[in-house]
Amino acid sequence: MDKKQTQRPISTKSVSAGSRIYYFDVRSDKNGQRYVTMTEMAKNSEKRSTIFLHAEDYDKVLDALKETIEAARIDNN
Repeated sequence: MDKKQTQRPISTKSVSAGSRIYYFDVRSDKNGQRYVTMTEMAKNSEKRSTIFLHAEDYDKVLDALKETIEAARIDNN
């Protein structure tokens, strides 16, 4: 494993949801800039998907996520 793969997060939060676990980590790049990784893992598998979110995109992504979740809630009622 290289240094990037073994780097420990500055902060982490996990959410267990059914057969999946979601990890939200704050990490720092080589220049000291913080960013967020969101990782989804199936509980009975080693398969995972990760999204990297950089500071300049936080507000745009959060707004889009809120709108998408709200639309899903409306459709499920």
